Amino acid sequence: MTVTEITSWGVLYYAFPVLATDIAKATGWSPTWITAGSSAGQLVAALTGIPVGRWLDRHGPR
Repeated sequence: MTVTEITSWGVLYYAFPVLATDIAKATGWSPTWITAGSSAGQLVAALTGIPVGRWLDRHGPR
């Protein structure tokens, strides 16, 4: 489990800068906007993670 988790987070964070140029070419968006979108997604995940975790603790995941 641990190796899989470390690998998946590594792929998520370290592959993005490599793929950002290709994503920019494919979508026509600037690399700045692509990076900003990724950062915004992480910010939303951080801000919603605690309330969602508390809700799951109260109600369970099912």
